[in-house]
Amino acid sequence: MKLFLTHSSHVGKAKAYLLCEVLRTAAQKVNVSLVENAAEADVVLVVGSQLPNNAALVGKKYGLLMKIQ
Repeated sequence: MKLFLTHSSHVGKAKAYLLCEVLRTAAQKVNVSLVENAAEADVVLVVGSQLPNNAALVGKKYGLLMKIQ
């Protein structure tokens, strides 16, 4: 499976970066490939409560990590 990580605009860049690094490590342990291009992804994982306004994400399966404080 190919996974694309991104974040909502209301989540700070530092927090999003740290969470993405944790998720990147976890993905490697379960043999999930992370991609840099959303168009290549099977699934999009969003750090935050809303999908970013990005045309490349339209029609993709996605999950939200919402309770970020």
